[in-house]
Amino acid sequence: MDKKYNYELIKDYLDGLLDKSASDEMKQLIETDETAQNIAKGILILKYQLENEEAVDKYLNDFLIIQTKKIRSSYQYIWWKIAASISLLTIIGIVAYNMQKESLNDFVESQLADHYEYVGVVRGEMISEKFDQALSAYSMHDYASAADILLEIDLPEAHYFRGLSLLQLDDYELAIAALEDSSIYRTRYSEQALWYLTLAYIQTYDLSKAEQKLNQLISTNENFKKSEMKRLLELLKE
Repeated sequence: MDKKYNYELIKDYLDGLLDKSASDEMKQLIETDETAQNIAKGILILKYQLENEEAVDKYLNDFLIIQTKKIRSSYQYIWWKIAASISLLTIIGIVAYNMQKESLNDFVESQLADHYEYVGVVRGEMISEKFDQALSAYSMHDYASAADILLEIDLPEAHYFRGLSLLQLDDYELAIAALEDSSIYRTRYSEQALWYLTLAYIQTYDLSKAEQKLNQLISTNENFKKSEMKRLLELLKE
């Protein structure tokens, strides 16, 4: 491979290991050559994504071995620089997607970790007693028991907190079913339910549905998690 597109030289330049003369030459190359720029970008992203320098070196060496085996003629060799550029652009795209996905996941996980506390009473003495048992389990982070008890109560509040409990159990499909119950949206929990429903759809990778629910919430919301909604919408549109 043409020396100027040598991954090791470009990586050494990025790591500050070249002498001044070689470093100036490589800097000039990266600033003026698109292929070298793409290779440098790919290496920087790999350094960010992989665990350590050894992992980066192994990845690049394996990549070079595979690509070298593909070269069978001088004609193919001529196209190596183009192939290297395209391959690195592919790497950049994949890693950038993973970085975005991780950012969205981190945000959602932080929101789900924010335990929603219950304040209020439910009408009816028998229902209230059973509901209190469920909410006691919920407050103690015993989400499985809470979900089981709430399944026996046909009230909007029960559907809502069952949905939250199922979210904490990572049972997103059942959480969605509980939080989609229309009776919830005639209560004071309507905004909260839409928010957690949005998060549940994200966890099932239905981002279009998540964005739809989030926009619905934004259009009606007054005070609940305004800054978080704005940030989540930004992440969904990236």
